[in-house]
Amino acid sequence: MPSPSPRRLVLLGATGAVGRNVLAEALRSPAFEAVTTLGRRTADIADGGAAPGKLAQHVVDLEAPASYRSLIERHTAAICTLGVRAADEVDEGRSLEGRDRLRHRLRASV
Repeated sequence: MPSPSPRRLVLLGATGAVGRNVLAEALRSPAFEAVTTLGRRTADIADGGAAPGKLAQHVVDLEAPASYRSLIERHTAAICTLGVRAADEVDEGRSLEGRDRLRHRLRASV
């Protein structure tokens, strides 16, 4: 059986508590040959276990998906942790509304 080909991950929301952990795991994982983060700022994370060049970070306007469309081409997986918080911190209405608005914009841009 042939081994699965390495995947390329794009991660939105890599600077929050959940996103930082997802990013750290993705960088350590041999399943991903490349990890790209998109957000309002770059993630402050040491990628000590990652291969050189595995991580690419881009500051983008997440409200304008067309402006970063070229950055997500050729990626095979996507994870969005925007607005994800610890269960005791969730403002259910506000978090869900923002997530749904972004999801709609992302779909419209593809």
